[in-house]
Amino acid sequence: LLNIPSNVFPHFTELCEMAYKFSVNQKLVLLQSDLSAALRSSAHRGSIYGLLFSEQVDEMFITNLLELYMFTHKTVQEALAAVYVAKQTPEEQWEIWKEQFGRKEMVEVWKFYCGFTKLLHFDLLKLIKSKSYSTREEKTLPQLLMISIYEAENEDIAKIIFTDDMFKDVTYSSSSAYETAILGYFLKFSSNTESLCFRAKRSPIQVELALPAMLANQNLKTLTLQSLGKSD
Repeated sequence: LLNIPSNVFPHFTELCEMAYKFSVNQKLVLLQSDLSAALRSSAHRGSIYGLLFSEQVDEMFITNLLELYMFTHKTVQEALAAVYVAKQTPEEQWEIWKEQFGRKEMVEVWKFYCGFTKLLHFDLLKLIKSKSYSTREEKTLPQLLMISIYEAENEDIAKIIFTDDMFKDVTYSSSSAYETAILGYFLKFSSNTESLCFRAKRSPIQVELALPAMLANQNLKTLTLQSLGKSD
C-alpha cells in the first residue's frame, strides 16, 4: 500500500488523507461535499478504487436524495489512514503520534502503522516517555506496546522496550490465539518481567499455547492464571 503508483491511482494519496481525517474525528460516513471534485470524478459505478462506495438514501423522507460515501469496511479506512501517516516526513509522523498515540479511536490505525513502517527510524521509547497517561491508560499501555511491536516485527525495538521497568509486573488479557502469540513474542525478548498475570478466555487452550514461552522465560518469579468471564 505504501508503494501504490500515483500514475495508476492519481487520487489514492488524497483518499488516504481523507481516511486519516475521518478516523481522527471518528466519522464513518462521508457526504458528497466532503469529496474533492477530483475524487468524485474518479468514481466508477459508485466506487472509488473499490475502497470507497456511494449510496443514495432518502433525506428525512423527502424527495431529495442524499449521496453518502463509506469505506468498504472500517478496517479499510483505518489501514488507509495509517498509509497517510506513514507517507509523511519523520518529523510529521512524530507530531501526529505525539497527539494521537493512545487514543482509543486511533489504536487500530496505530497497529497498521506499526506493520507498514516496522517502526524504523521512529523513537517509540521517547514517544512513550513524552506523554502523560490516565490510570486506565497506564494499565493498558503495556499490552498496546506488545501488540505494536509484534505487528512491527522489529526485534531491535523489542529488546529495548520490553526491558523497560513498566514490564516488571505485567497483566495480560487474551481471548484469541493471536493475542496469546503476542504474549509469547513478548516473553521471548523480556528479561525484566518478574510477575505475570495471564487472564484468558477459553483458558485451557490459551494456557496450553502460552505455556512453552512462559516456561522458557527464566526471569519469571510469579505466574498467575485467571479465566476471563463473558463480561470481561
